[in-house]
Amino acid sequence: TSFDPTIDLPSTIQTLDLSYNSISEFIPTLPLPAGLQNLYLNNNSITGFTSLSPFPSNFQSLYLNNNKLKDFDPSFPFPSLITLNLSNNLMTGFTPTQILPSGLFTLDLSNNTITVFSPSYLGTQTPIPNTLNGLYLNNNSLNTSSIDNVLIYLNNISNWVSPDTISLFSQSGCFYNHVDGYGYTSYTGLTGQGWTVIVDDCPVSTPNY
Repeated sequence: TSFDPTIDLPSTIQTLDLSYNSISEFIPTLPLPAGLQNLYLNNNSITGFTSLSPFPSNFQSLYLNNNKLKDFDPSFPFPSLITLNLSNNLMTGFTPTQILPSGLFTLDLSNNTITVFSPSYLGTQTPIPNTLNGLYLNNNSLNTSSIDNVLIYLNNISNWVSPDTISLFSQSGCFYNHVDGYGYTSYTGLTGQGWTVIVDDCPVSTPNY
């Protein structure tokens, strides 16, 4: 079932909750309500997500978890986005052509089958914003090379606001997690934020930064 949310909605609406329905496509044909900040589309059957017009300038939270998305590459950026939840989908990679919002706080990509994590960026800019507080890639199919790339991205962040959690797991049993002051392997190059990366039950060697 396709759903066009731009029909007969007041411009002042801030939160639109369409979770737990049978929506298979979300394709608004007109601009979304100007006041919209939070959109819940979780627990549907969405296979495609696109928009033919930009999202509102103050749009902050997008929940697409528990759907059937195979990729996520919106045509327009979300300049004010704080939370993006794409967990529990069918995604094999995260390679959006739009740059991640500069104020992004939480990015949840857990429980997919992601093998490639490669957000877009300009020039020498790191693809991960320094406001990111939680990055969740647990229960995916990341191999050692992919995890190394994520750690390199993190290592290149400048003026980072110290995050709470980085979780990197792979289905092969390698466990990577951030817990302050505790862990098997420390990466001291992570911008001096006191990060510790736990590496447990992993048969391959870990990089030194």
